[in-house]
Amino acid sequence: MQCIIAFEPPHSVHNSRYTRQVLPISHARKTPIFMKKTLYFSIASHGFGHIGMTAPIINYCLQYLPSVTVVIQCATTKENLKQWIKGEFIHVNSSTDIGVINKTAFIVQREATHQLYLKRHLNWSTLVEQQVQLLSTYSPDLVISNISETIIEATHQANINCLALCSLNWADIYWAYCQHLPRAQEIFERLVSAYQKANHFLTPAPSMKMPHFNNTVPIGPIARTGRTLSSLQQALNIPLHKKVVLVSMGGIPTPINTSHWPQDDNIIWLGNFGQNARKDLIYFPSLDLSYIDILSNCDALITKPGYGNFVKHVVMGFLFCTLGGLIGQKNPV
Repeated sequence: MQCIIAFEPPHSVHNSRYTRQVLPISHARKTPIFMKKTLYFSIASHGFGHIGMTAPIINYCLQYLPSVTVVIQCATTKENLKQWIKGEFIHVNSSTDIGVINKTAFIVQREATHQLYLKRHLNWSTLVEQQVQLLSTYSPDLVISNISETIIEATHQANINCLALCSLNWADIYWAYCQHLPRAQEIFERLVSAYQKANHFLTPAPSMKMPHFNNTVPIGPIARTGRTLSSLQQALNIPLHKKVVLVSMGGIPTPINTSHWPQDDNIIWLGNFGQNARKDLIYFPSLDLSYIDILSNCDALITKPGYGNFVKHVVMGFLFCTLGGLIGQKNPV
């Protein structure tokens, strides 16, 4: 597995450290610039996108900066993180973000989301102090937040360097869903204020517009690529003439009713379908293949809007279908 990262700073940045690079991470500069340092990554567990976006950077640090200690705070199991992270790290299993409350990948529960933000708003000082105490346990030299605003606020109070990293921010997303609800303006302003306290907010392409921040630094896309298999059909033990379509809605549980789906002798569907009697539907989590390897070798993908799969489509070029329609082409089904 390798990662493609492109760095391109805004025109206002003139420091020679910021030079354009578009290259496989395996060819990147390997000089260890961190010695006996601790990097602390705070990663939202809202789906898989935040982990997928941050993991290539963590893996680079683990591979090329062996003296660095990596701490990952993320509300998931260490076993789950090991699907993305290749190396040793310290895991802190605690929540970093509220994000939004989803009923499915396509339905946001606005009132429930607002109530959690309001509760946190009323307990802000206590929650930030708890994060300060947590950080003091590990004494990090740098914190990378994707994209907890309370962690950023805590680093500001503890005088720790901090980078925010994400293609979106919760302030604007909260405002889009909840601006009509009581005290929403206060909550929004607090979120914006916290994000502004990061040394820089790195926004990998493509990112949402963030007009309320003055610390954003656009960078190129971050994407993982999997192994190139001689044949995904062969790995699945299916006839070579069949097209393989992956159906994935990311890490947010979303029931999919396949009872009315057409059956075509030339198509095999891979998805988190559960038990089904149809032979053309394969439950992909049971396969002895990683998700990224399946994605790198499938003929087409059906998904929701989201950073990871969109960027992987650009890098790999498979047929891609989302709510917005069809994008790109590779051996159309």
